[in-house]
Amino acid sequence: DLFAVQVQGESMVDDMVADGDLIVVERQQEAQRGQMAVVHLRNRNEATLKRIYPEGKQVRLQPAHPSLPPFYADASDIEVQGRVVAVIRHL
Repeated sequence: DLFAVQVQGESMVDDMVADGDLIVVERQQEAQRGQMAVVHLRNRNEATLKRIYPEGKQVRLQPAHPSLPPFYADASDIEVQGRVVAVIRHL
């Protein structure tokens, strides 16, 4: 089961994902450590694209941008929507 999302922002540029790109996501509820995933943040009611690193009761959501720090969320507050399987470059 696949779906596509248009990326907004530059937080994943070092992983070759830029603003306006289309990402193809395989729907799944778990992501392995270090995978690029779309994650729903329940308390903010928003989604984000980051590399995911479970760390006990927290999850580190790691951007791939040299000037952006990681974001930490309570593990119970996040819901993995799926992992990235392809990037379609916006021209």
